[in-house]
Amino acid sequence: RLRWVGIVVGSFGLLVGCAGGADDGEFADGDALGSGGVVGLGGSPGNPTGGAVGTPAGGSPGSGGSPAVAGSGGVGESTGGAPESGGAVGSGGAVGTGGSVGTGGAVGTGGSSGTGGAVGTGGSSGTGGSSAWFPCDGSESGYQAVVKGGGSSWTVTGGSAGASSHSNLADALGSAYGRLTAGRTSKQAVLVQGNGAIDASAQIKMPSYLVLNVCGTIDVTGTAAGSDRSPLYARDRTQIDIPHARLTGNAQYAMFFRSVSNIHLGEIELEMNPANSGIGIRIDNNPSAGGAKVTNVRVDHLVAEGTGSHAIETYGVDGIEIGTVEATNTGECGVLLNATVNAEVGEVHCQNCAAGTGYAAFRIANDAGKIGSTWPAGNIHVGHVYARQGGRGIFSVSGSGGLLIDTIDIANTGNNAILLQNCQNTTIAGQSGTVQNGTIVLSNDTTNTNNGTFAASANVLLRNLTLGSSATLSEAWCQLGDRGNRAQNISGGSVDMCF
Repeated sequence: RLRWVGIVVGSFGLLVGCAGGADDGEFADGDALGSGGVVGLGGSPGNPTGGAVGTPAGGSPGSGGSPAVAGSGGVGESTGGAPESGGAVGSGGAVGTGGSVGTGGAVGTGGSSGTGGAVGTGGSSGTGGSSAWFPCDGSESGYQAVVKGGGSSWTVTGGSAGASSHSNLADALGSAYGRLTAGRTSKQAVLVQGNGAIDASAQIKMPSYLVLNVCGTIDVTGTAAGSDRSPLYARDRTQIDIPHARLTGNAQYAMFFRSVSNIHLGEIELEMNPANSGIGIRIDNNPSAGGAKVTNVRVDHLVAEGTGSHAIETYGVDGIEIGTVEATNTGECGVLLNATVNAEVGEVHCQNCAAGTGYAAFRIANDAGKIGSTWPAGNIHVGHVYARQGGRGIFSVSGSGGLLIDTIDIANTGNNAILLQNCQNTTIAGQSGTVQNGTIVLSNDTTNTNNGTFAASANVLLRNLTLGSSATLSEAWCQLGDRGNRAQNISGGSVDMCF
């Protein structure tokens, strides 16, 4: 299915958090995974009705633990990583008027790759999100380095050196990166042709001004030792494109970007081992150190299955486009946007995402959508959310807002169909939507609302919804008076709003 939202091309989109850390997603170097291993190994919070979640035998997902589901039903998120008492859910937040990230459509301005031909700094993803700006068609033309082979036999060519042979893909990638022009200020391209394994403990660092086109499968093997382990890792870099990549196995992170702006991911496929993997894609600004927000991020099409944690997660991003995320059997969210503003998401399609947890198919948290002291309408704009089974369908928590979701289709979720806590200036189903069963709850977290950590939910619209006969829509905290929260054009089910 082809879907255009703003300038996004693709069908579905996803965001994930990190294995072994707090819900705010802060994973500084040196943060070891908590006892219990990677997220998803017995460490995800459960959701008993009206009570706090006990930690399963496997232990919490990491030091600090995942947020517990408190008595209000919301997930708490403290900046230090421990669940807050009471567990507020953040407020909504819209993506900025118009919703698209960067007018003009293209990500970047097309810079030259240097010797060997032009490489766009983001480029068009091609019709239907095919990442045709660097197709996997067997051609080696236009690449400054080529990694070719399989198993324990790899050859690297390109640059000023002659061909080199390597017994593993990790060494071959390092050699290819080293063949690119030092000190370059425009992108050069590396092609990987073939399938190979990389150890889960590896942290293979991508340089700046790179196009890495993986026309094969990277299988991540073993169990990660250390933090921030990823075969596709970058920190304090810029201008990185990955037109294609397919990863399988036990990745702590399939892709990890910290303090990296100007990223374009094309057609990405993740097929992880849920018992021994973490986050699919993590993009953050090194939040524990107060890093500047990451800018200019684009993800065309992400297909993720079996990630132990989120399919894709952001923290501290200003300006992101996600086309389509298709997530199946993920341990936690399909897409999670933390402290992220100016976001445009085409479609989130989740089948059994976040089962048995307080997470959701689509979730915003930690002041997502908030700019200054306001949550501009549509600052986070989502075209469509589809959720079946799993945990919650849609979840906004911990001071988030400015969220506009055009259409929704939610059924048979294992927790609330929709939970909006301390949610600001948000519209759900601006065009249309169905919730076949389950609960839609507009609420606040008692502790964090009463102590002023997060403002009570205000200016939330639930509109144009068709509810199944057993679906309910309710608002709590009527004692606060009229805060502009409304349910409009709702048919079926039962509705109990304050005003």
